[in-house]
Amino acid sequence: FIFHMSAFWTKAVWIFKKSARPEPRSAMHWLHLISVQHTYAMLAEEARLAGRAPRPEARKAEQWLDARRMQQTAMATGVEQTLLARALLAELALFEDVCRGVAGSRGFSLPDYTAVAAWLRAELTKLTG
Repeated sequence: FIFHMSAFWTKAVWIFKKSARPEPRSAMHWLHLISVQHTYAMLAEEARLAGRAPRPEARKAEQWLDARRMQQTAMATGVEQTLLARALLAELALFEDVCRGVAGSRGFSLPDYTAVAAWLRAELTKLTG
C-alpha cells in the first residue's frame, strides 16, 4: 500500500514536469505506467475487498471493475498538453478515491499527500486552459 502510494505521487510530479516542459510523449508514457502499475494495483485490491476476483495486469478488468471504476478508467490521453493535464487530474482523483476506500477497509492510515496533491492540482489547472 505504502509503496504504491509513494510511487504514484512521485511519478505524478514527474508527469506534471514533463507536461510543463513540454515532453509530451514521456509524460504520456509515465501517465500510462502509473495507471497500470499503481492505480490498477489499488483497484485490484478494492475489487478483492468487495469479493470480486481481479486478475493481474488489468486482464479482464471489465469483469471485475464496477461501473463507476469502468467510467473512471476510460482514460483519454494524447500528446497535447491540455489533454495530458486533464488526464492526470482525473488519475489523481481516481487514485485518491480508491486509496481512501482501500485504507478504510484494511484499517490502514493514509500518508499525508495533501500538499503535493493540492500543488499538482493548482499547476495542472493552469495547463488545462
